[in-house]
Amino acid sequence: MNPHDDAKSSFLWRLYQSFHERQNVSLEETAAHAHSRTQKRLALHGLLTRRWKTQEEYSELCSVLEIETGAPRHYVVLDVCMDGYEKLFQRYSMDGIQRIRDELLEKCEQAFGGAVGVFVEDDRISILLSREGFLLTDELMEALDALRSWTQEQYSLNLTVGIGTHAMSPAELPESHRNAKIATRYRMVFGSGQNIEYDNIRMRVGVSMPYPEGIERDILEAIRKGDAERFERKLNDFYEVVCSASYQFILISSTTLLSSIYRQLDENAQESCDIIGFYTLLHNSTYWVEQMRLLRSFGLSILPQEREKLSSRSDEYATAAIAYIEANYPNPDLSLVSIAEHVGVSQNTIRLVVREKLDMAPRDFILRVRMEEACRLLRETDLTAREISEMVGYKESRYFYNVFKRYTGLTAFEYRTQKRA
Repeated sequence: MNPHDDAKSSFLWRLYQSFHERQNVSLEETAAHAHSRTQKRLALHGLLTRRWKTQEEYSELCSVLEIETGAPRHYVVLDVCMDGYEKLFQRYSMDGIQRIRDELLEKCEQAFGGAVGVFVEDDRISILLSREGFLLTDELMEALDALRSWTQEQYSLNLTVGIGTHAMSPAELPESHRNAKIATRYRMVFGSGQNIEYDNIRMRVGVSMPYPEGIERDILEAIRKGDAERFERKLNDFYEVVCSASYQFILISSTTLLSSIYRQLDENAQESCDIIGFYTLLHNSTYWVEQMRLLRSFGLSILPQEREKLSSRSDEYATAAIAYIEANYPNPDLSLVSIAEHVGVSQNTIRLVVREKLDMAPRDFILRVRMEEACRLLRETDLTAREISEMVGYKESRYFYNVFKRYTGLTAFEYRTQKRA
């Protein structure tokens, strides 16, 4: 008899099936691991997300986690968020990202030896701690700091840790889990790479206030008059006001202000402005300082004198940006930020001038340069695809293979064979 047959009839198995279908993992792979450590991770997921419907299902989850439901203990959930996780997709394949997540998961289990369970989903790792006494000890904080330092050194990722409310029984864990996730979102207020306790931000949660329309009017007037100094001063005033509320209010206020500034442009300028790119950057920002910096860059770039300067020096800026890309494409960290810093203008200006000159976005031009060089090396040398991937700016060779196939319609091997035939 298959040792996994009993598992397939259990509540835990049904959770497993649902969870792994979302993760695009086959049920055969799921069955192969049903009695491993992964089973414990899934039980924790079911417990924290309140997936049980009956007392029997609840007891099954607790049993897998070896939790005695009647024993007097304190519990708390940690939500470990990988800040900058989306940037991994620019450097690694999905397999590479999965390896990073698995390695970080292992590291968490080592760092918190007394943890009841640990599981990962997307850019977050949930950790359940249980002790008889007070939980938030100096030892715990030291473990968090050590984990954060390791992740920064290995993958240039910051870890923000949300610490949920204390629970006196496993049934209260979903609330602790929810509050831990809320706490990590407040890196919008306090910055990433910190430990944020829900109890310390409880009074902010859901807090709103009147939108600072008066300050917004002053900002827009400064833009119309081309007063850069007043614009920056009023932008600082704007964030001093909104940052005393909830993280949702900060994000909504930033988005509203961006829309208002955008409407100061005439129709032609609006058509050439990459407003979708700015909205995306704004929503991906995890700290209000980043949002203010983006709005500052955007606002200054549309001041009348800046637009006149851009008009007269557009070709100069574009040529400098293109030359920098062509010289630095082997650097895997080449980005719009580094290009703008080199040329000495805003990121928005780089987007505008490169698109105007090449009829493509800077990132598309970077891709074209890398792929054209990769094709040349495949035609003219005997270097391996892995070696070529490193030479054209890809840290993860598997990701390079996928990008090359999408760009050319051929694998690296097929391309080399076809061109040499």
